[in-house]
Amino acid sequence: ITREGSAPVYSVTVSVSYTVYRFGSEDIVVRETARGTASYDRSNQNFANIRAKRDAENRAAAQVADKVRIRIAAATAAGL
Repeated sequence: ITREGSAPVYSVTVSVSYTVYRFGSEDIVVRETARGTASYDRSNQNFANIRAKRDAENRAAAQVADKVRIRIAAATAAGL
């Protein structure tokens, strides 16, 4: 068995900074930066590369959205 080569692996990072204020005031409830990372393989096909990168971006964005949602829910539950 001979190895012909492997596809290069790339990664995408999505970073979001957000601030949540208490309704009707200037009090800050949460201020953070959330990050999500996803990797993807590249091939010799241009369309496949574009699609793989877009899928990785969507996965990283979903990670960030979950982190933000959980943090805001925790702050709300804590009564902050």
